[in-house]
Amino acid sequence: MILNQITAVPFYHEKLFGHGGDTRGTHCVMTYDRAEKLSISYTINGEEFLTNDFALGLLSIIYNRAFEYPKFDTYKVSSTDLLNYESVYGASDFPMELTIYKDGDQLKAQGTGQPAFTLKAVAKHQFAFAKAGLEITFKPENQQLILNQGGQTIELHKE
Repeated sequence: MILNQITAVPFYHEKLFGHGGDTRGTHCVMTYDRAEKLSISYTINGEEFLTNDFALGLLSIIYNRAFEYPKFDTYKVSSTDLLNYESVYGASDFPMELTIYKDGDQLKAQGTGQPAFTLKAVAKHQFAFAKAGLEITFKPENQQLILNQGGQTIELHKE
């Protein structure tokens, strides 16, 4: 490891040093705690669980800090029910249209000029894209969806 690439990895009162990197859906980190003479290294191959949350959980377990394990419960939506959400949604104060469509057994979303992404069902009429902190709640009876991201909420209607 090149010395000028080593950075501080603070965790409460612990002082670790290391380096990490990302490439196409994988993330890796290597750290060292001089006081404990402890090396920690991990690689995540997937994007379902936020890498920072994983690191905080791992360090919490190692350093005996309170930690609540994530819940990976999956809400099942039938392939037929996904068709109820398909449409193009928009609003006058939203900078793009949001196209929702079924792709096999998955629901996908794509903003105008943006790459498509897969939505994960989390509850009835509720979907998320964790990597972007995006939550969508469909209101089929009103032909709309509620989009939450970064503390902002906006209502989009079928066009």
